[in-house]
Order: sequence, then structure tokens, then C-alpha cells
Amino acid sequence: PLYRVRYGFEVADEVAPSGEDRMGTAGFIADLQRRNLFGRALTVGGTGRYESDLWLLRGFASKPRFLGLPFTTSLYLSRSHQEVRPGSARPFNEDRWIVTAEQELRRGRALRLSWGYRHDRSHVFDPEIDPDDPFPIDFTVRTARLTSAVSIDLRDNPFAPRRGWFSGATLEYAVPALGSEIDFVKVLAQASLFRPVGPLVLAAAARAGIVTGRSSLLSERFFTGGRTTVRGYRE
Repeated sequence: PLYRVRYGFEVADEVAPSGEDRMGTAGFIADLQRRNLFGRALTVGGTGRYESDLWLLRGFASKPRFLGLPFTTSLYLSRSHQEVRPGSARPFNEDRWIVTAEQELRRGRALRLSWGYRHDRSHVFDPEIDPDDPFPIDFTVRTARLTSAVSIDLRDNPFAPRRGWFSGATLEYAVPALGSEIDFVKVLAQASLFRPVGPLVLAAAARAGIVTGRSSLLSERFFTGGRTTVRGYRE
């Protein structure tokens, strides 16, 4: 089909920033794509997401070949606004612009290679600045990096696997010569294994990462806890 429209809703029940109560949030996301634009096998589209403390807009264009080579080439532009309310620190808002150019090569069903360039502009500020505060939260940081990734996926199902394994690694390199105000090298590697034993599935996973350089951005550091990593630790 030339057009594809997808949309969804979400409801989350999470610990409040105070750490004492719980709070419920609702969200909405929608995605629109147009394929084979101008008869050039060009796919364009956009995504919108809205939650109580976050909104995001993203547009993209993608082509399956590059100069006759099987490199899928994609361009992305995204704009987001997030309200952060940590329990033990001052609240702040973050406005971000991200521009990404990426190429991807796939070999068979399992092997995937990608490389690209990403430019990120982040403005962090206090939503209610006190005029008497000598150190208000209000700064802008630009980061620009080269990115690369490799993964091998031999799971029978990426969403609910019963057997197989997955491994992958990413490398990010940011220096002022690329347009970045800070420089760092960031590496992340992970692997997982799944084995069926009767009606059960035994799963094991490992993840390791390191950041070196002068990066002081919290968004570039690694943290344990929350809903996207090891459970049992607070956000």
C-alpha cells in the first residue's frame, strides 16, 4: 500500500518523583508513511507522540539503495520537549533538536550493520526561574557524533523469543571537529540467549558499557534502574 497509518494508546503506573506515591499517566502516538514517493522507491513519513510530561515530533525520508548499492539511506529530524521532575533534584525542562543521517546494510535475516552522523542540540532550563537565584538552570549543549552498530539476531521471535540468541554492539565518537561542544567515546555491548525447557523458556542476558572523555551530560551516562533496564532499583 502507498499509505500506512498506525496509532496507539498507552497507560503507565509509575512511582511518583517523591518516591512515596504512585501516579498514572496516559499517552498517544501516531505514525503516517507514504511509500514510493514520485515513483523513486522513496518512503517519507512522520511520527507524533504525546504524554503528560513529553511531546515529540519526528519526520523521516528513506531509500532502499544508494548509488546502486544495497545500503538503505535514511534522514531523520526530530523535535521534543520533556518535563523532568526528579525526586531528589531540581525540576527542569529539556528542548531537543536531533538531525540524523544513517545508512544500513543487511545480510540475510540475521546480520545488520549501520553507520551514520547525528547532531543533537539540547536546551535545559528551569521552567520557573527565580530572579534571585544566582545559579539558574539554563544552558544549551550541542553534540555531534559518528555512530556505528552491528548486530546478529538469531531469535525465533524478537518480541517473544523461545529459542535462539542475539548480540550487538554500538560505538559513538564525538569530537569538536564534527561540530560537538564536548568530546567522548561511548561503547555499548549486549547479548541474550533463550532456551526452551518444556513449557518454560530459560533466558540469560548481559550488557556492558563505557563512556570516556569530557562528557558531563546525564543523557550520555549509563544508569541502572527504571523501566528500561534492571528492575528492583528506583528510576
